[in-house]
Amino acid sequence: MKALAKCLWAATGLLLAGCGRDAEVLDRFSRSYTSFLDAEGDASIASYVPVIRSEDNPNNPFWKHLRAALDAASSAARVQSASAGIADYDRVVDPYLDHFAELVGNLDKSVLGLIEIANAIHDREYRNDALEVAKSAREAQGDLATICHLLVKRFSVQRKVMEGIVANGGNLVAVIGSDPEASRDAAGLTRTIEECRTSLTSAERKYRDAFSALKGKAGLKQYAAKYER
Repeated sequence: MKALAKCLWAATGLLLAGCGRDAEVLDRFSRSYTSFLDAEGDASIASYVPVIRSEDNPNNPFWKHLRAALDAASSAARVQSASAGIADYDRVVDPYLDHFAELVGNLDKSVLGLIEIANAIHDREYRNDALEVAKSAREAQGDLATICHLLVKRFSVQRKVMEGIVANGGNLVAVIGSDPEASRDAAGLTRTIEECRTSLTSAERKYRDAFSALKGKAGLKQYAAKYER
């Protein structure tokens, strides 16, 4: 009986020791999670900026000129609007897409930090929960990376149409004849982007739920993210 009691006390001691040595790494994981939330918020917000139409986004008149290039009554007006749209792409859209890609890269680094710290947790249950957070965080990062890639492709299709308008002197028939799938391609890319946004929302819900579960089990302190203050 005494031997059994000693074994139980020893096992309890080992468990408590494991929890104690995880206190510091769990706190680092919580801080890393907050850094991830900040990076994910930056990238998520940035993913919407290029698609805001000109009436709500005065810093990006690309959309206004694209629409005018397609709707103008004369060939000369179409060429003028398309030329302005190309200039807007080079001045505003392309640099912004590069900025978005940089933010997605920062997000990737923050996810790697989560994975590294999660794997340093000694307690198996806490480690598995932390890895679930990191797994869903990686899904969110992958969705945003895909959205970035698709936005680049869609804007490239639209720029190519405007280049065609200029090259063909505003003759839309010639432009459509040279690339009849352009409109369908742009619409298909837009649908796929929206599907990625739906997937992103699901991933965000999963990593928040997983972190809440870990916080409850381990008594984690949660640090405020900049978009939640």
